[in-house]
Amino acid sequence: MQWAGVLAFLAMFVGNVAWAAPDVPRGRLLYEARCGLCHDRSVHQRESRKATTYEALRGQIRKWDRAIGGTWSEAEVDDVAGYLNERYYHLECHPVLHGSAGQAPLMIGKRRAMALHGTR
Repeated sequence: MQWAGVLAFLAMFVGNVAWAAPDVPRGRLLYEARCGLCHDRSVHQRESRKATTYEALRGQIRKWDRAIGGTWSEAEVDDVAGYLNERYYHLECHPVLHGSAGQAPLMIGKRRAMALHGTR
């Protein structure tokens, strides 16, 4: 009977968490529509980059989205970060697991992410 309780608990946790891989093509469209008019690629290739980690890149996207009155969701920020990282930054990124509505994203380590997706 103990195992039934443990399995029920784990099912609740796993049911509330989903893998949130960025949609890179959507990120490109979002970036080009909102940011591409003012930013050319030189802003992402300069030596004095503000974003030196993946989370810092996401932070810069959030900052500038708010600065221009935007209302991007976390998923949209993730998509734009995925696009910019793939195109320019090539930063090591740790996948983000998003919980249920209202919960903060849960950062997981690279080893754990690989285990979740069956890669080594």
